[in-house]
Amino acid sequence: FSVFYPFAQSIAFSAPSILWSWIIIGLISIVVVFLRKFSRWPLAMWLLFLLSIAPTFLNAVKGETVFFAVDRYAYLGSFWVFVLAAWCVGILSTRIHSKFRWVFTAALGTLVITLIVLAQKQTNVWASDEALYGNALENYPISREARLGLSIVYRESGRFAEEEKVLKDGMQYESYPGYLTGLGSLAARRGDTAQALNFYNQAKSIAPKNPEAFFFEAVLLESQGKLKEAMEGYNRAISLDETYVSALINRGSLKLDQGDTLGAEKDFRSALQWNPSTLEAHYNLFLLLEQAKNNDAAFLHLQKAFELDPKNSEIVLAYAYRVMERGQYIDARDAL
Repeated sequence: FSVFYPFAQSIAFSAPSILWSWIIIGLISIVVVFLRKFSRWPLAMWLLFLLSIAPTFLNAVKGETVFFAVDRYAYLGSFWVFVLAAWCVGILSTRIHSKFRWVFTAALGTLVITLIVLAQKQTNVWASDEALYGNALENYPISREARLGLSIVYRESGRFAEEEKVLKDGMQYESYPGYLTGLGSLAARRGDTAQALNFYNQAKSIAPKNPEAFFFEAVLLESQGKLKEAMEGYNRAISLDETYVSALINRGSLKLDQGDTLGAEKDFRSALQWNPSTLEAHYNLFLLLEQAKNNDAAFLHLQKAFELDPKNSEIVLAYAYRVMERGQYIDARDAL
């Protein structure tokens, strides 16, 4: 999940944070080489540490911001740090004077308690999506992915005021199309069509090759009965991204309503090409093919739709009825 933690500087030795990291690594390397005169364990642990974190440094990639693509490997190096710490504790415990053993024991106990508290705190960060995204934004408020992820969590739980706030907070850092599209959808939800269209238009002007704004604008236009404009929006979104399954489904449904069954079938099948588990595509193909008297092919799509969502009442009833027609009464009973 390193994508949540953007590294905004360039990947170069001159970047301050990277430069300081190399300086610290160099100093520690000098120390462990010096300690080799007394024991080889520190050098061995240090080399194992560097080997463990190597994938993190070797897989650095740059996009609009910079991320360490495999930062989870950094945790591996911690193991050798603890091994080295245990070795140091073992050495000190045999050499410290008995009068000061209590000080040593107290210090060690304090360290253990501190590590337990830190471990619990880190565990809480991963307790839920909301906690994860919230922690990312607390440390890196410019993280687009974390902010959009948190907005989706709020949306799915019906906390629309919090969703709006987190998106508007993001606008303080940049006018990102994803934020604008989300704000547009919120405006559309509360019936403010003019503001929704304004947000979508801003998103399109900033990123004219991003299909999201075209799609959501088309959804809004379709809900207003502006079917021609909606169709143009879906066409534009799909021309920008032929794998946009939601746009293919909506365009296919619109074509089906307008009597273009061949065009609708083509869109539904295209959606399944990109995502074979698209419930709407399977169910719409069932309706379309059954209308065309292609009952066997229609039933296969209905069966797949039932497997994908066995709790959808409309699909369950349709499936149970068709199964009964085929004389499979036990299967029909089980479906219900």
